[in-house]
Amino acid sequence: MDFWFLLTDIGILLTAALVLGALFMKLKLNPLIGYLLAGVFLGGPGSLHFVKSPHEIEVISELGVALLLFSLGLEFSWNKIKTFSHSIIKAGILQVLVTPVIIFSIGLVFKLEFRLAIFLALALTLSSTATVLRSLIGQGEIDSAHGRNVTAVLLFQDIAVVPFTIIISLLISSGEAFEIKNLLFILISVLALVIGLYALLNKIAIPILSLFTLENNREMSILLAVVISIGSAWAAHRIGISPAIGAFLAGMILGSSSFATQITADVSPLRVVFLTLFFGSVGMVADPIWIANNIVFVLALTIAILVIKTIISFLVFKIMNNTIAISLSSAIIISQIGEFAFVLSTIAKDGKLISEDMHQILFSVTILSILMTALVIKDSSKIGLAIHKLFSKKSSGYIEEQTEEQSNAPKIFLLGFGPSGKEVGTLLKDGGYTNISVIDLNKTCLNDATAYGFKAYIGDIRQLEVLQHFGIAKAELVIITVPSQEAALQAIDNIRRLNPKAYIIVRSRYQVSVKSFEKAGAHAIINEETAVGKDLGEKSLGYLVNL
Repeated sequence: MDFWFLLTDIGILLTAALVLGALFMKLKLNPLIGYLLAGVFLGGPGSLHFVKSPHEIEVISELGVALLLFSLGLEFSWNKIKTFSHSIIKAGILQVLVTPVIIFSIGLVFKLEFRLAIFLALALTLSSTATVLRSLIGQGEIDSAHGRNVTAVLLFQDIAVVPFTIIISLLISSGEAFEIKNLLFILISVLALVIGLYALLNKIAIPILSLFTLENNREMSILLAVVISIGSAWAAHRIGISPAIGAFLAGMILGSSSFATQITADVSPLRVVFLTLFFGSVGMVADPIWIANNIVFVLALTIAILVIKTIISFLVFKIMNNTIAISLSSAIIISQIGEFAFVLSTIAKDGKLISEDMHQILFSVTILSILMTALVIKDSSKIGLAIHKLFSKKSSGYIEEQTEEQSNAPKIFLLGFGPSGKEVGTLLKDGGYTNISVIDLNKTCLNDATAYGFKAYIGDIRQLEVLQHFGIAKAELVIITVPSQEAALQAIDNIRRLNPKAYIIVRSRYQVSVKSFEKAGAHAIINEETAVGKDLGEKSLGYLVNL
């Protein structure tokens, strides 16, 4: 195909993705929906056929998958995994193990062929890291209780892509039955790849990169990232596993180096472009006419999968001692089928593990599941609380009944007891103030508050009746430490309605949010950016004075 013809098609696809992505961002939805729809309607079967080289673009977009997995590997290094709490690790492992087992069992009930049932169980387990993280970051909820739950599960799902790909490769190579020699060959090959990458990166690449000053030689980190991701992808392809997995392993190994953060930042623009092409090319596989003709079947299957995954994840989060509202909110957010299902499906189709029809069904259901969950992610917390109220003996929005009478309510309230809340609580306790009430949705945080000697209440500070029930009307001082701007603003509005005389101190993560908090009625605003800058300046002056 003529180079300029291909370049024209890429330009058309990126332009459509830009327009539709901007439109969905304007609607406060995930722009990835726009990228998918751009591919659905511009190229492939049943489209307008404005893009006439979908297969060539799909090949190019595979670079985006490699860079995406390479970047994820950088962010999810072994050093980061070791910092997770046991409950988070257990939740991630449980979700990755339990979900495929249940889906596989359902497949057998419906008399699916054994290998097909295994493949579908693995592919449907994965959620969309790109969609979910983009939405949570945009909403400022990445550090919320459900945000932390979801991030942990996504991490273990991304790690699970490696063994999932190995299993699918084994299914393809072993025909109707598993063969030990094939399994041993793949495992030895992967082990050799890991050892080779470790030696190459730690003994050659990192020492070479150390010779350069990155602020003056930024191109070195970009070139290193591209060379490593493409090279590791090629090596994985040569040994018979997914090229993207090689890039992911290389990222995890390099993620323990001091250059990981800078490399992640430097390759971000490249990743955005290639990832946009990836989602666009995925959209071009789906046939909108076929989907329209089979909409009842596709919609029913999509809803069934969303419901099953939501129930499984809800039970996992609940077992890990999360509240009903947080468990359900977290489960809804990760109920869709993820973008790596596209990668696994393509591998399975090329290896004749699944038919072209099954490939089309899986792509269509995956796209529809991403579209549907992207629309409800922003309201997942509200949905969780609403569903909880239907099954709760109380309808006030809090989770557990407390015996504290409003007449004896403490004068000081701490809304949120994460790291910032603990610091505030420690200072107040050291100052002799122990009659403090803490409201949070996270049971771990509330257990910590109880250990401090404070009164701990489970509830959502965005709910007016929750604050009213726990006696905020008699508070003299209310300190809001939650990271979510939306939750803090709603809490301030509730407090002003219930207790106009209360003195409100609020945490603001960003300078741009300060005016919003002032307008809402906060008396004192602690801006993290200013506080960090002041602290850095004081430390610098202290060092200079002692020179």
